[in-house]
Amino acid sequence: MVLDPVTGDRNVISSGGLLSSTTDLAIAKNGDIYVLDRNSIVRLRYNGTTHVWDQSLISTGGMFRSPRGIAVADNGYLYVADLT
Repeated sequence: MVLDPVTGDRNVISSGGLLSSTTDLAIAKNGDIYVLDRNSIVRLRYNGTTHVWDQSLISTGGMFRSPRGIAVADNGYLYVADLT
């Protein structure tokens, strides 16, 4: 969801059903947003329509046990902090 700090207007930017229990997010140089969610990473990419973003599941399968943080490096690599 996007919140306009001046007017207070709220707009849903992603509702594809891939997010359920988010823990962190990171924003890449190209504007993609990576959301850490339980045991997966979801990429939100602007699709050219006002306030509409596409969701892509880019990592799943139980590789993370208890992910807590995510960061995007300058080269585009994702770094995930996990408790294991």
